[in-house]
Amino acid sequence: MRLKVVAAAMLAAAMLAGCGGGGGGGDSPPPPPATDTTPNAFSFVARTNVAVDTPIASSAVTISGINAAAQISVTGGEYSINNGAYTSAAGTVTNGQQVAVRVTSSATASTAVTATLTVGGVSAVFSVTTAAMTSGDPLPIGSQNWPMFGHDYGNTRASKDETIGPQHVANLRVAHRVTGAGVSSTPAIVDGVVYFSDYAGWLKAVNAETGAEIWSKRLQNTMLTPSPFVSGDSVYIAGDNSNVYSVNRSTGEVRWTVKIETTPYNRIWSSPMVVGDTLLIGAASYQVFFAATPLFRGSVVALDIKTGAEKWRFSVCPPASCGGGVSVWSSVAVDPDLKLAFIGTGQAYFTPAGPYSDALLAINYETGALVWHHQITADDVYTINGGSLDRDVGAAPNLFEASINGSVRKLVGVGDKGGHYTVVDRETGQRVWQRTVDPRTPSGSPIGGVMGTPTVADGRIYFTNNTSTVGTGRFDARPGTSTAFALDAATGDIVWNLNLPAGSFSGNTVANGLLYFITWDGQLRVIDATNGTLLHSMPVGAQVGSYDAAAEGFPDGSTSGPVVSNGRIYAGYGWTWGANVAGGLAILESDSVPPPLRWAATCPAGFTPQEGLNSGFMSDGYSRSFRILPATTGTGPRPVFVSLTGTAEMEADFMRATFIDQLPAQGFTVISPVRICAANGTNSVCASGTVTTQDGRTWEPWFDGVGQSNVAQYQDAGTDVRFFERAVKCAATRYEIDQTRIFIGGISAGGTATNRALTFSSGFFAGGAPASGEWYRTDGVPISVENVGDAIIEGRAAPRPLDRSAEALQPSINIVLWGGATDKWYANGATGPLIANYNPSTKLSANYFASQSNVVTVSCTHDLNYAPPIGGHLWPRSQAMTNWVATTLAAHPKGTPREAFVLPPTPAGLTCVLGSYQDH
Repeated sequence: MRLKVVAAAMLAAAMLAGCGGGGGGGDSPPPPPATDTTPNAFSFVARTNVAVDTPIASSAVTISGINAAAQISVTGGEYSINNGAYTSAAGTVTNGQQVAVRVTSSATASTAVTATLTVGGVSAVFSVTTAAMTSGDPLPIGSQNWPMFGHDYGNTRASKDETIGPQHVANLRVAHRVTGAGVSSTPAIVDGVVYFSDYAGWLKAVNAETGAEIWSKRLQNTMLTPSPFVSGDSVYIAGDNSNVYSVNRSTGEVRWTVKIETTPYNRIWSSPMVVGDTLLIGAASYQVFFAATPLFRGSVVALDIKTGAEKWRFSVCPPASCGGGVSVWSSVAVDPDLKLAFIGTGQAYFTPAGPYSDALLAINYETGALVWHHQITADDVYTINGGSLDRDVGAAPNLFEASINGSVRKLVGVGDKGGHYTVVDRETGQRVWQRTVDPRTPSGSPIGGVMGTPTVADGRIYFTNNTSTVGTGRFDARPGTSTAFALDAATGDIVWNLNLPAGSFSGNTVANGLLYFITWDGQLRVIDATNGTLLHSMPVGAQVGSYDAAAEGFPDGSTSGPVVSNGRIYAGYGWTWGANVAGGLAILESDSVPPPLRWAATCPAGFTPQEGLNSGFMSDGYSRSFRILPATTGTGPRPVFVSLTGTAEMEADFMRATFIDQLPAQGFTVISPVRICAANGTNSVCASGTVTTQDGRTWEPWFDGVGQSNVAQYQDAGTDVRFFERAVKCAATRYEIDQTRIFIGGISAGGTATNRALTFSSGFFAGGAPASGEWYRTDGVPISVENVGDAIIEGRAAPRPLDRSAEALQPSINIVLWGGATDKWYANGATGPLIANYNPSTKLSANYFASQSNVVTVSCTHDLNYAPPIGGHLWPRSQAMTNWVATTLAAHPKGTPREAFVLPPTPAGLTCVLGSYQDH
């Protein structure tokens, strides 16, 4: 077309010259067009509610309106031309090229970062704003996440989850247990993974829905009693011997270890808090029980999160004013606007007690400078050998706001072992009110008063106050009785109180109008937060806890703070005053179906996703690749289809042949993982079965690790399933993705991998379409036997042992595809022995899916039949069928009741029924 236009213009010029036109004479060529390097205006869509400290890329803009190379530059970020490498250096760009901008989001909540791209004198701004973080809002993003001890920077311990209500608590049950050593910490829960530590020095990551282990790492042989802090790709934890650890969130591998205290009997009870690039934590000591030299002096310490290097240290027992001691058992609360960290301190061990003992401190977390201190109990000097009171401020402070005398005040409050709750102005430290709730004179005791961190919600403060002590020795001591309270946050007035037959060390939690805490005997107490009515009590351990003299502890007791997240309750059990005790983590569910999981978009460090092929994506230590085909229609978050090829085709060929590559025109973003054993454009490297880099999981499930008696992998989804999920989460940093409509599907080996993803990760995927996928039955029946009826049979493609309960899988929709009687595979083409029969395999997978009360199961048979050896063993080569599968899936987002599904009319050649197959 361009040649025709040029030819026409030359002819017109010649005609004009022949008629005396053309101005300068017939032999003069037309003047060249003027150079234009000023492009048409362009703009970038601002991104909001993004994760902190994360590289965020814009959508690409197309440069237009120029006829020569134009200068391009950027301030505040980097740019990429046509999906090339990002750079901040000035360069040139030509007409039609696509440019994207990338910036790293702020490390602080509610903060905008901008980059300005200039092309030929025309500029546009790309703005990225991190999610808001007020009291009650967790970091990182996700209302169902609980990434730190107190849930959020304000230590509100208030969950937004509304799944479990008063009508459900009577039906609470322990759905899963992760047994091991005792767990005193409040678990951290982020993106469907629970992180917790125990008395034996283990840090563990388990699936939040099933309790299945993802990884475990024994960091030391002694207690890790604090709670983890999860941020970005790291988990931070601390414990006995005053060790602080940074570990890789995906693997548990240690990045650095720092010892913050070296005096004898040192330990950390304080849970780490990370703000920006700084980790804040308190140092403590058991010299309260065992006198030693050199003498311990408590401190609050700040570490660099990248290296563990100490940034500053504030002594809470300086020699000039304090005789020794003052452990910091408390954990930090943070106000990012004021740049203040708030933390409580313990009593002194030797006189004088000093001004910072039994106090609430406000420290500038950037400099380590003390801004103010508010001492609650003066002159408290105590060790186990004698002393005055022992009225530690061991609970963590709470940040909240309240209207006082017509003005909204920013406040910080804290409980102490003296049985007080004290509230002061956050900026000045001036006392606003104090409520003494302990009935004794003097109030409190060494294991009395307010020991568990309170929770704050809806203008009230909730906590327990221990009122008596039982036990005859050091190891069996525990708080005998307690009283639960609700105070008005503005005045300190008692709204209600409830006496209980056991005391508590547990952190308190509020969710959906319910107050949760655990008494020392391991009983979860659920109270109506509006009026103080006890609604339910139940043990989180195997039974109600009691003292076990042989164990020198309470294997079924608990000091753990419960977490309410995504329709479930998580709590540790097992505690001791000694060195170790048995226990574990309990995952509780009710008769209310948990909602879909939410997660934060994230990529490996330094990785930015792009349209087309993405390589060098690190997952479980392997460099992986995947393709992104962004949706080309629709606005807002788009549904996702994860496309898995089999062993006969490369991923791009498979998508092209099946019309999956046309789904972006239907509004889908397609993500196509590349098999790890696909090399140099072929799959041949997989064929021998010798690839062993992933416990046998080379996306060819007949070489699956569990098929090689690798029993440790029976409850492990495997590196491929984790890679699928991570690729989606990374793509979400650039492309808007609907987390309730993430689907997966594939053919043959890809169908088998789909079965694995749908059974191991039903919380992440909203469903899928396994086409001719294996189930790999383990009952020894030959594959030639086709009549399986309605049997539910264990298979290697699913977890083992198979969970046969009706609610084993989360709400989802699964469309199983079968190619009819010729859907079989033979060795040596069509002449060799039968090596795969997809008649029983598809029936067995459909049977299991159909047995699940939360799963819509659609069983389909297609009539596409190719020449041997393919036969019916293929994903339908039909755009109508592929579109039908995708749109049927997308019409049923995760969480939609199964009863709401209506089977739509099927295209020609596809026969489908609700439930399992009836034709085989």
